[in-house]
Amino acid sequence: MLSVGVAAGQAITLLASPVLTRLLDPQTFGLFGLFTSLAFLIGNVSSLRYDLGIVLAKGEGMAASLWGLCITIVFSIAAIFGLFLVSGGGDIVARLMSSDALTDVLPWVPLQVISIGLFLSGSQWATRHKVYRPQALYQFSRAAVLASLQIITAFLAWGVHGLVAAQIIAFFFAAGVLIKQAVWPHRRILMHGYSWRRMKVAAIRFRRLPQFTAPQDLLTSLTQNLPYFILGSFFGANVVGWYWLTIRTMQLPINFISQSIRQVLLQHISARVNNRQRAFPSALKASLGLAAFGGVIFSPVIAFGPYIFGFIFGDEWREAGEYARWVGLWMLTVLVKIPAWCIFHTYGRQKLQFIFEILMFICQLMALLSISYNYDSVYAIAGYTSICVVFNFVMIVTALSIARNNDKEWS
Repeated sequence: MLSVGVAAGQAITLLASPVLTRLLDPQTFGLFGLFTSLAFLIGNVSSLRYDLGIVLAKGEGMAASLWGLCITIVFSIAAIFGLFLVSGGGDIVARLMSSDALTDVLPWVPLQVISIGLFLSGSQWATRHKVYRPQALYQFSRAAVLASLQIITAFLAWGVHGLVAAQIIAFFFAAGVLIKQAVWPHRRILMHGYSWRRMKVAAIRFRRLPQFTAPQDLLTSLTQNLPYFILGSFFGANVVGWYWLTIRTMQLPINFISQSIRQVLLQHISARVNNRQRAFPSALKASLGLAAFGGVIFSPVIAFGPYIFGFIFGDEWREAGEYARWVGLWMLTVLVKIPAWCIFHTYGRQKLQFIFEILMFICQLMALLSISYNYDSVYAIAGYTSICVVFNFVMIVTALSIARNNDKEWS
């Protein structure tokens, strides 16, 4: 059911993209890409990743306390960032991102952060109870509302403000659907777990999540969004717009697989480890299956990216197809890395994964800055994605080795 909802949502997004690219120019999408990258950079770690503990917790009471802790932290972080913007931080952020036009849409960021935090917490609660229908409805309703509102605002020539407002409304609407169906039926135990004493106990017990997982996910998000900031500084909003469309399009199969499989696979591997059962065969089988799926999906784009993008989105977007050739290789390894991510979290190896992320970020930053200074945007993206491919491959091999060695200890 979850896969159906995700697939429907991705189909709506794909169908809406050619319409939007013919109504709005790359510069508008560039500003929208900068806003989205900043909002998701904060939103993805707005619960300090305590939301992952909701699935991992053995007791229902502990999971309920973690839910309350997540919601409290999400609203607190959104409020803190809002105060920062009110006190003049918006101008600072706009200058750092080399876009004065971004100042007008930054006040929307706290609302976007809250909507993301609500979804992450609600999604983990639904996964814990193996209730996937509300998550499917979330994916479908978010995509349908988002596509409809963005097309309407594009026709009304509202520019980047319309894209941002439509995205926030869609996220809140879909999060409301998810919470109503998956979380609200458990409101009594959730209210029981919402106490400072119980949340403090939960925070201490799962302290590795904010200590290692949250910084690592923040670094991962920063790594993924780094090109927006650097490309915008060196090449302008048009290049950011082309890159935004490339990522939006190439991530469709990633979103389809990751959101429908990652949480299920995490629950499956965690259950096997908790029961002292072998996890390596399942992880290896999942990795090989994802590699085969990714090869079929991304091969045409790697070979004929500019022609495909020019035909679907218009001649103005052929440059995005050049980016897609390199991004496709990167996305393939991201897809195959999903089981590795589950292994790192299940076996408590977040610190090792964090070290990988730090090294990769340093290499990516150096490559983007040096190549952007001396060459054009295509070379910059090629260098960035090549580093991603190498590091992801090393992380996949390392994670599978961890699972295999652990299985040998139990056999």
